Amino acid sequence: MSWTAALERLLPELRELTRINATVEPSTSILCHCGFGPHNTRVTRNGHLALLGWEHAGAFRPSWEHAGAIIAWAVGQFDDPPNVSAARALLDAYRSKAGHAPALDLTCFSRLCLVG
Repeated sequence: MSWTAALERLLPELRELTRINATVEPSTSILCHCGFGPHNTRVTRNGHLALLGWEHAGAFRPSWEHAGAIIAWAVGQFDDPPNVSAARALLDAYRSKAGHAPALDLTCFSRLCLVG
């Protein structure tokens, strides 16, 4: 399938995601990595996690960054099943450092198509 045919097939979904996103009230933005996934992380010699690839960082809602991290760390490639233990570990780590995790709804994941 050509990319134009694939895009044309996705247009109804993209329009719906844009419509959903337009109904969201803006909230406080923070500095987000905008690509927090296994491909941008390394463990240092002293065992700390290093986050690389900050060239796409920007100010976004924490929930958007959190949704992107869930997709990157816990959703399987192609037909692989989701990694539920990875999603739980990510949520537990977020809660342990921030005290709570940002609330997620469909709009958080719709932004992945628009900014990611």
